[in-house]
Amino acid sequence: FVHRDIKPENIVVMNDMNQCSGAEAEESIEYRVKLIDFGYSRHFDRSARMVSFVGTLNYVAPEIIKRIPYDETVDVWSLGVIVFVLLQGYLPFNLTESFESNDYSLYLDPEDFRHVSLAGKTFISKCLNLTPSKRPKAEQLTKAPWLQESTHKGRRESLQPLNSPTKLGAMCQSPSMDAQKLLQLPNATADKTKHTEGSTSDPKEEIFSPGQKH
Repeated sequence: FVHRDIKPENIVVMNDMNQCSGAEAEESIEYRVKLIDFGYSRHFDRSARMVSFVGTLNYVAPEIIKRIPYDETVDVWSLGVIVFVLLQGYLPFNLTESFESNDYSLYLDPEDFRHVSLAGKTFISKCLNLTPSKRPKAEQLTKAPWLQESTHKGRRESLQPLNSPTKLGAMCQSPSMDAQKLLQLPNATADKTKHTEGSTSDPKEEIFSPGQKH
């Protein structure tokens, strides 16, 4: 299963406000994180690859941009971008719609990352590996040392607010892709039946199998 459009707008945090009340409410409420908007999601055969050009520019994996057949590890890339943003308050890459000129070289600034543990930086680096086959699978990520530290030792990295003009500007300078823009690009294979955010359409998927010319 692959989502293909994981981004902050498609993540919600839920809690049961009726669980408790009073001074202890804040500490005892359990929060659940859920993904939404499955318009681009797919069940797929692991022996094949997808080639549809879908996603959101700031969070989409480079192989999708480069029209290289891809698998579920595109979601791991998107997760890496989100974690980077949560810990730093700005995007890891300065992307534009001039796709060919985009630079995906990851730089973890020592000053900005001084509050992030080595395990946290390793988690991000592995998720944002340019080689899809070297990215961890979703099951492997759940066992990552960084998450294990946070769970068992009660350790939490501090999240950075988007209150810096420079950081907020970086977020806004890289526009998101949408279906209308994708359809104007040469060789793009955007799902033509999803033109609006939140659509639940089920467009025909383009699949690439080993041995098939592409």
